Amino acid sequence: MSVRHLDMAGIGRALVSPVSRHAVSKWRERYPAGSAHPFPEPDVVIGDEPGVPGWLPDRVPEIETWRAGLPGRIGRPRKDQPE
Repeated sequence: MSVRHLDMAGIGRALVSPVSRHAVSKWRERYPAGSAHPFPEPDVVIGDEPGVPGWLPDRVPEIETWRAGLPGRIGRPRKDQPE
């Protein structure tokens, strides 16, 4: 049996406040592994570098939590302001 994963467009559509595939791509670019607020790593990458990333659907809440913690979001300090 195949396991279904969400691509960047699927992640964008699955969020409570949907965003484009481009927005998800930019988040991954701006918040890489090792940064202060890294975007959740994909569960799978298909194909050769850079490949197509995929996340299990049950990780959408984790991504929602990550998004809520972005600097500059309502109720969060901006990057250039002390907490």
